[in-house]
Amino acid sequence: MPNGGPSIAPRQRPLSRERILRAALEFVDEHGAAALSMRKLAATLNVEAMSLYRHVENKDDVLRGVVNLVQGEAEQPPVEHWADAILESAIRRRDAMLRHREVIPISVSHGMLTEAGMANIEWQMSVLTQAGFRGEMVEHAFHLIGNFETGCILGDYFIGKHGRDIARGFAEMSETEMPVASEHRQYFRRVDRDLEFEFGMRVILRGLEDYLHGASEPLAAREAGVAAQP
Repeated sequence: MPNGGPSIAPRQRPLSRERILRAALEFVDEHGAAALSMRKLAATLNVEAMSLYRHVENKDDVLRGVVNLVQGEAEQPPVEHWADAILESAIRRRDAMLRHREVIPISVSHGMLTEAGMANIEWQMSVLTQAGFRGEMVEHAFHLIGNFETGCILGDYFIGKHGRDIARGFAEMSETEMPVASEHRQYFRRVDRDLEFEFGMRVILRGLEDYLHGASEPLAAREAGVAAQP
């Protein structure tokens, strides 16, 4: 130091819930959620583990907050046509998860009741209601879209983890035992997950739109017809 004065340590940023969760997200991105502990998280922040509990309840609370951060990266699009808006929203949510692949497994167990997760439920159900869906059909449509989206994202995660084993399995398909599937083994090797996701979403939304405009028989009517059969 000039003039021989005492050195002054740089002031550390104050601890906050936001800072803790951001650090946890960085840790999970690099090491995975299973490796996270409150002690390791505190070490990355250069603080004592007990100081974390002034801002978060426990590891479960931290993981829920991490999922909320990732979900919050996907802003909802403007709604001009309901199906286009829901498609764009799903693409944005999937993209956010794929930027943080190690968050995907915990998003299944911690994602529904986060602030961002609840906001998405309200947004989707509002869009479906405004489009003309009513009663239980709002719930059916919401769950159909959500189940497809979640399944695809989990598939993206596991293919990323086990892609070589999966590719080997397809390469070793028996033409005798699996004559039809083996003809398409090249497709399995070059599949575009982004295109598959959008294709699947469009098929679902087209079906829902057909239902909305009366091209498909309502579930209640079909069930009533089945029940009336001798």
